Amino acid sequence: MKFLLDQNLRELGYDATDARELGLCQTPDIELLKASQATGRILVTFDLDFSDIRLLKAFEIPGVIIFRTNSFSSNAINRLFNTFLSRHSASDITDKLFIINESCIRSRPLI
Repeated sequence: MKFLLDQNLRELGYDATDARELGLCQTPDIELLKASQATGRILVTFDLDFSDIRLLKAFEIPGVIIFRTNSFSSNAINRLFNTFLSRHSASDITDKLFIINESCIRSRPLI
């Protein structure tokens, strides 16, 4: 699985590209969606603006993972991300929107 990390997330040890590496620091959300589509990377972010399913469908991106946590520490996010990935295969994650917090994981199809 390949991931595009929004600028407010750090490298989590996966095949991940930080938005800053693509020159997308503090750019409009549309540009991150275009980059996700162009690179085939699942967008990983804290930004709830990416939960608009109508917008996501328009871009045909491979998926979105949104973290809604009380802690923004790298350790807390890494722990949640590792737990999530240990329970979901690549095919489970593709073409879906996930919202993850400490107590639950919600998902919706993008197709």
